[in-house]
Amino acid sequence: MELACLEPIAKGLHITHWTSHDLARQAIADRIVDAISPRTVRQILHGVDLQPHRTRYWKTARLDAEFKDRAEKVLWCYGNAENLAAQGLWVVCIDEIPNFQVLERKPRRRAIPGSIEKQEFDYLRHGTVNLLMLLIVHTGQMAVMFLEKKSPFITRKHW
Repeated sequence: MELACLEPIAKGLHITHWTSHDLARQAIADRIVDAISPRTVRQILHGVDLQPHRTRYWKTARLDAEFKDRAEKVLWCYGNAENLAAQGLWVVCIDEIPNFQVLERKPRRRAIPGSIEKQEFDYLRHGTVNLLMLLIVHTGQMAVMFLEKKSPFITRKHW
């Protein structure tokens, strides 16, 4: 388990992630064990829910003075959304998803114990759309607007 928690470069390997084969070879080379199969390595890792072959990304926010100033202004608007609406000013949160691919895939195979969710790789492509997601803060109402490619018209649908 300790070996699987190390980065492979720490052992002089030029790989980004451990495989069960790599771990088995390295455990033997480091004399942790005399012999071990990749299958046994997988069973050990599964038993402690350790998945050194998987990666999840995150973004660390920079909380500098400019960010704090901008965040305070935005949060003030959210906090005063009802009062502003009473004055005829709506606070609307908008997020753009440009060139969103409209894909049709076969049904997923949901995750079960010991297996992650599986998604069919093949798909039918139905083009792309540009989406605007909207939240009207004082009512909690959400809407999506579809902006068709090369078209000045907006189609609006409420959720």
